[in-house]
Amino acid sequence: MHSSDGDSDTVADTVAVIDAALDSLAVLLPDSGTAALGVLQALERVQRRVTGLGYRLIRVVAEAPGEEFGGQRSRDVLADALRITPKEASARLFESADLTEGLTMTGQSVEPVLPATAGKVEAGVIGRDHVRVIRTFLRDLPTVVDYPTRVEAEKQLATVAVTVRPDQLRKVAVHLDAVCEPGWFAVG
Repeated sequence: MHSSDGDSDTVADTVAVIDAALDSLAVLLPDSGTAALGVLQALERVQRRVTGLGYRLIRVVAEAPGEEFGGQRSRDVLADALRITPKEASARLFESADLTEGLTMTGQSVEPVLPATAGKVEAGVIGRDHVRVIRTFLRDLPTVVDYPTRVEAEKQLATVAVTVRPDQLRKVAVHLDAVCEPGWFAVG
């Protein structure tokens, strides 16, 4: 799942290629609105994929031994290194915990908490705002909603998220919440 630290030169070279590609793209930007919109759509997908990779890197930082960063909390390490607020660092840590594979104490791999959503983020077809809607929906579901129903609801929302804006997904989530409420499927 993770490359060794010995590959850091290769990783740095690959990031440099991406950076250089962005420089090349900057001089090729189209003048027409239609063409510009097409480039924007492609860049949005790439940016979302980068965010997905970032979640995986955040997970590595969060699971690193405490002494690796002088005993600092992961939140503070991220906030300082990325020059973001501690609140934003915490948000990314929580998102990363839901969207990336983890390890049990015995070293067994555990799938992401939100596997369908994680796959869509990794593919670059949904963004952080979509993820927030899905996470909020699942967090706010009553505890009496069973696990299989939660899993299916997450899959449905992740699938719908690919074709709608986050504000539209929120409306779908409100409807789905009503369907998942206890008693909805009651006979009688």
